[in-house]
Amino acid sequence: MIFAALWLWIALLLFLLEGWLVQVGAPRVDFAASITLYLGLFARVGWLPVLVLTTALARSVLVPGDTALHFLILGIPVGVMVPLRRLFARHDLLLQVFCAFVVGWTQPKLCALLSRAFALDVPVLVTSWRNLAVVIVLAPVLAFLLRKLPPLSRFVERSE
Repeated sequence: MIFAALWLWIALLLFLLEGWLVQVGAPRVDFAASITLYLGLFARVGWLPVLVLTTALARSVLVPGDTALHFLILGIPVGVMVPLRRLFARHDLLLQVFCAFVVGWTQPKLCALLSRAFALDVPVLVTSWRNLAVVIVLAPVLAFLLRKLPPLSRFVERSE
């Protein structure tokens, strides 16, 4: 459980870094898409609620919206990707790029839908094709790093 608490602080730092990169003029790096890709394809299923909750907590500190809303924004794509583990090889780069595309493309629509449903304002982070291209390229790379570095390396499903 201490690794989950450590992940909360690291996720907070990642989202701070994301905001700082935007402030200095770099293309938006959507760490939420990378985390979603890692959780959906590689994390142990038993730890998914805790990891999604801690990520949602960290994101709700810096991005407007409730923790519950961020939990749904992160958790719905993770829930859709988990069955793909049985159908495809998770380490296949094409699958990871496809999942990154789907997450980057649907996340703004999911944010808008849930914002209207709950009458809360959540900013859409991936707003252009350029941002989507950055997500498609960087999400598999960052998911690989999350898989290999502590504390999330402790939560990787070992039946790889």
